[in-house]
Amino acid sequence: MKRSMQSIALSAVILAITIGSVLAGTVFETFQPNQQVRGFTVENLYLNARNEAFGARLRHVATGFTMDLFELQSVPQAFLWVSTPVLDDRGEPHAGEHLLLGKGNKARFVSSQENMFLGKSTAYTATDHTVYPFSSEGGNDIFYTLFESQMDALLYPDFSDEEIRREVCHIGVEADPNTGALRLDEKGTVYTEMVSVFEKPWDYLEQAMATMIYGENHPLCKITGGEPAAMREMQPSHMREFHNRYYRLDNIGMITTIPADMVPETFMARTDSILNRLAAAGENRPVIGREKVPPPQSTTPPGTVKMVTYPGAAGSDPGYISMGWPATLSYDNTERFLIQAFLYCLGGSETSNLYNKFINSSTRVVDLGSASVYAGVDDN
Repeated sequence: MKRSMQSIALSAVILAITIGSVLAGTVFETFQPNQQVRGFTVENLYLNARNEAFGARLRHVATGFTMDLFELQSVPQAFLWVSTPVLDDRGEPHAGEHLLLGKGNKARFVSSQENMFLGKSTAYTATDHTVYPFSSEGGNDIFYTLFESQMDALLYPDFSDEEIRREVCHIGVEADPNTGALRLDEKGTVYTEMVSVFEKPWDYLEQAMATMIYGENHPLCKITGGEPAAMREMQPSHMREFHNRYYRLDNIGMITTIPADMVPETFMARTDSILNRLAAAGENRPVIGREKVPPPQSTTPPGTVKMVTYPGAAGSDPGYISMGWPATLSYDNTERFLIQAFLYCLGGSETSNLYNKFINSSTRVVDLGSASVYAGVDDN
């Protein structure tokens, strides 16, 4: 689930960069690194195939908010992200995804506003980010309205402790459909979703592999969606502490695309005003910067093999075999492309080496009972 959604997000960024390569020169060509423009500092420029600037990485001076701004001929849209590395398995990032734009009066107001103004939004939880993409089909000016309302709900939510309990995990009473007898049952939207996930083998295997690669208690080997046993221990105070730590303007950013008739400098000026209002609405928090994920801390020797168990209806249920490399590489975009191409040839398709060795009935050297192979680079 997390992997596929990350791929969609990455594809959206690549689409923006690709289409940007065919655009004519824009106002971004007048920007220079470290220049201050409309409340933002220019940190980097994005160049197309003709070496022309068609976008910029911008940092809001007053709050530290990050914005990647591109010109793209479509409706205004944004990919809001919050850096949310964690050190436990209670699932606060996933719970935040459900609560912040789903519960409380502010979240309900955002939903009503989207319905009126033809806005669209979604949300998902990745390994170290929680993401809230949205777009405006009701006109350019509507984008600013939706952005401010959504950011206000994310930064200053008003959901109750009881809404946290009921959305995450609580004990409820239900009647037996056959006898009518009352019984206690574990409930909660987030909890029920993750119980379903942990009825399958993949998350057990993925967590074991991540622990071997990154080390015990590293944020990248924790279950951001929530592990059912740990979720039972979550208290409203845990959720509020998590929110106060991570949902700060200097720990949030957005990738934004605007059409040509939304002049970048005007867009930046209006966004600057919105961010300043949002900062003034809350307590005076110091700008401390984006939460950093520590480097890998694995002590697992190379070549280690680990057996991972998972609950299944029968002992004959299928399992998975997974092989990984240590997270020790540092590479640029070109090298990343080459790594992906290599892994695709190794095990990414029905013409790959591993498919022919283990699955293709006419070429395999051993029958493992396998039906498919997959290979890829972990974006983390």
